[in-house]
Amino acid sequence: MLGWGEIVLILIAAIIFMGPEKLTDFARQLGKLYGEYKKAKRMIELEIIYGIKPLDDEEIEKKAKENYEKLLNEVKDLSQEVPPRSDQ
Repeated sequence: MLGWGEIVLILIAAIIFMGPEKLTDFARQLGKLYGEYKKAKRMIELEIIYGIKPLDDEEIEKKAKENYEKLLNEVKDLSQEVPPRSDQ
């Protein structure tokens, strides 16, 4: 594990070698990479613990559309079965 002294030394060296302009882009890319790492780690944990593979975004969207279409069809069927009100 790195201590505060080592972290400060690394930051100073990064500023000297990369410059402050490129350092922000590097930090942004590093943050994205860390986010992808955490997501992949969580997916592996779920697969190991529960024995399931999490769905990706395309599969979730496909399932949502299928469920929405089923729900619309059920509502249409119900509206055809119910007679109109005649209490006027």
